[in-house]
Parts: sequence; C-alpha cells; structure tokens
Amino acid sequence: AAPVVLVDRIFASRKAHRLTYASQSEDELSRVRRKVRKLHRQLEGDTRYARPRGRKRYVKMQELKQAKRDAREIHREQLRAMVGDIEK
Repeated sequence: AAPVVLVDRIFASRKAHRLTYASQSEDELSRVRRKVRKLHRQLEGDTRYARPRGRKRYVKMQELKQAKRDAREIHREQLRAMVGDIEK
C-alpha cells in the first residue's frame, strides 16, 4: 500500500498529492555528497548502522575515499563550466 500523507488537512497518497522525494530532484553533486555522508555515518556507527569491523571496515573506507574523490571532481567540473560561461 502507498504511504498516506497529510497535505492541507487531506490524507492521500504521495502520488495523489503529486509529491516527490527530495532525492528525486537532486543534482549529481548533491547525490554524491549524500553518499559521502551516509558512508561516513556507516563508518562511525550510529543508531542506524553498526560500526563495521575488519575487512568490511576497510571496504567502506575505500568506498568513502572514492566518493570523496568523485565529489571533488564533480565540483571542479561545475566550477569549470561556470568559469567557461563567464568568459564567454
């Protein structure tokens, strides 16, 4: 069953209200930054995630490093595009 939400004191599904999830309108940089935050929470351990140990921790650390590199590269590409637009 679809989740029911209250909008303007009317209960209906997200589809009926034409609501979307925030992640559906994120750009590429926002998605990778969200991934970095999630991996960081997984490594540190919080109420949702148990702190990984051993090989799993190593793999998560590698994923986090790669996600950070991806975020930096996407950010640089966006800056280059902005500078290119200004120079024109």
